[in-house]
Amino acid sequence: ALNRERISQLRLHFKTTTSLRRILSLATSVRAMTTAVWFRKNLRVHDNAALTQACDAESVLPLYCLDPAWATPSIVGPNRCRFLLESLEDLDATLRTRYGSKLHVVVGDPSETITKLIRDGTITKVVFEEEIAEPRELELEKRVVEAHPDEAQAVPSTHLLYDADAALAKGAPPTKMPGMVTLAGKLGAPAKPLMAPSTLPPRPDVTSPPLPSLESLGYSPITTKAAYGVQGGESTGLQRLQEQMKR
Repeated sequence: ALNRERISQLRLHFKTTTSLRRILSLATSVRAMTTAVWFRKNLRVHDNAALTQACDAESVLPLYCLDPAWATPSIVGPNRCRFLLESLEDLDATLRTRYGSKLHVVVGDPSETITKLIRDGTITKVVFEEEIAEPRELELEKRVVEAHPDEAQAVPSTHLLYDADAALAKGAPPTKMPGMVTLAGKLGAPAKPLMAPSTLPPRPDVTSPPLPSLESLGYSPITTKAAYGVQGGESTGLQRLQEQMKR
């Protein structure tokens, strides 16, 4: 009888352990399908190659890494930082209202942040637009790609109208507007902008901290408006564009 009872206990333990393993395996596989879209310069949903690329993923985490080597009063003025924070707020609002998602903003070194997200299983892939020229951004991009060659995917940037290398291949860089016009004529019409995705894959269940503020980054409050009343964000940018087109 004792042997039968022991055997029953072992069978129950085996079934319970197997069920737990299946649950853990399922949770891991679900999380493994999450792709982070690393927003960098293009804080918008229109004409964003990285966001478009991620639309085929099972789950998408919109990510912005606020680099403390840049966003600090000794490096960047308060008005420029305010413009960035306004752009992040606008992007977050668009992701919420249009896609039911949310921007995940982390204050910290971007390469270290991405490594942590990959190692703890929050994401297993990150897609981002390539940097064109800024040394700090090129360094960060290189570190991410070298640390995660299988997980990091860089796509051509939509930050410029033309490919910088193709433009430089046409000869010496122009220094005046007539030269710019001539160069643009040689390059032909720029590529059409990418449309904003109609839908996005669901966002993973990741807790995001509040969006940073000027005060949280060590800046004093700004009591004056920006020059010409310009506010950061894709929404106001599109509005200004439409106003200019009507003139």
